[in-house]
Amino acid sequence: MRPAAHSLAAIILTILCTVAVRPQSLSIYNVDVRNFPVMKATMLAFNPDGSKAQPVISNLMLKENGVQRTITDVQCTPVQGNIPLSPVLTIDLSASMAGGNGSETNLDIAKAFATAFVNRLPLGTGSKCAITTFSDTNTLNSPFTASGSALLSVIGALQPAGGTNYDAAFLDAPAGALRVTGVGNNKRMIILVADGTPNTLPVVSTILKEAARLNTQIHCIMIGITAPQWLNDISVKTGGVVFNNITNSTQARMAAYELVTLAQGGTHCELTWQTEAPCMILPTDVSVLWGTTADTVTYTPPFRVLAELRCTPAFVAFGRRTLTGSYDTAITLEARNSAIRVLDIKPKIATAAFSILENFPLDIPSGGKRTIMIRYFATDSVKRYAAFDIVTDKCPATFSVNAGYIQGKQKTLEITRPAGGETYIAGNAMEIEWRGIAASDTVTLLYS
Repeated sequence: MRPAAHSLAAIILTILCTVAVRPQSLSIYNVDVRNFPVMKATMLAFNPDGSKAQPVISNLMLKENGVQRTITDVQCTPVQGNIPLSPVLTIDLSASMAGGNGSETNLDIAKAFATAFVNRLPLGTGSKCAITTFSDTNTLNSPFTASGSALLSVIGALQPAGGTNYDAAFLDAPAGALRVTGVGNNKRMIILVADGTPNTLPVVSTILKEAARLNTQIHCIMIGITAPQWLNDISVKTGGVVFNNITNSTQARMAAYELVTLAQGGTHCELTWQTEAPCMILPTDVSVLWGTTADTVTYTPPFRVLAELRCTPAFVAFGRRTLTGSYDTAITLEARNSAIRVLDIKPKIATAAFSILENFPLDIPSGGKRTIMIRYFATDSVKRYAAFDIVTDKCPATFSVNAGYIQGKQKTLEITRPAGGETYIAGNAMEIEWRGIAASDTVTLLYS
């Protein structure tokens, strides 16, 4: 009896452990920056039992580069039922696919995705799949077929070689994916599986035009990297999705399951949040937390939304002035794409001859302008120079001033690199660094 009890306990423990290790999952992709600072992204969520979930705002937290943002809306589509598909798997066979960061090569991960995708497709109910590969050129490895065994045989035989040409992947004869997809009779979709950026940029406008003509979605599975913005835009504009930074076979299989579910009309949600204009155009990581599950996607803000405090003029010259007098002039501060609070204006390179006639803080609304006065008190005709840092709550700025016309002893400009004594090889690039003037000033370089 005791051994039987042990066996029963072991079975129960095994069942409990099997249930416990199956987590809920969350995927965020297709960040849409077109209405910046109102941002949108697609969200796909699954419960631990594998059913599709519809998270609500109260269960979600969103941060951009660690800064929490306000989620304003979550809209989930209803389940539409199974839809027959005509996907084209377009797999990168460039030499880099032989590499990887662990026990699996990038091609191993790509094969895991493709295998799971084919196994998940309802091939017996109308769906058919084609496979193309590309490096410097392209190959039609399998035309559209409903034979899962034939597709899996093709996937298993793939080997890497060559470069990365995305025009070959999408457009070029004989087997560009957009040439192959037109034969499909069901919902058309291209799934690009790749681990690198192309040697030369593809003709994005032609890709978009052909995808629209053929009513084809373009999805991207990025092995170990984040899709460049132009590739992310292709997916967004064609109704596709991007899975970034897939680093192992488990993630690849999960992406395959989610993509088939989504393509067949499974529930997905549109996430909307409010962001802020950045001072610099840098990649932005969007992290979404749903309970204990999180996912991160990266986007690059468009240049047109750059926040800036513009100072006009950035260099003020008082010129010749009568001695022992004070003279005032104005500069204009303009806040672009964001409200900016000026906290202070501090001298970076100081002289008592110049002062700022303004009380702080100074609030400037987005698109607004404020004028501040600068005073110069002349005690002699010697040239005077000062540079100021504008301290703000968001985007700093600088400006500089000078006055006088006789060369005096005030010398602020100093070359810090090279400092003397260095040896340089002819033809190599070198950096020259200096200090003592504002970043907005211009300099003349003389050498001998």
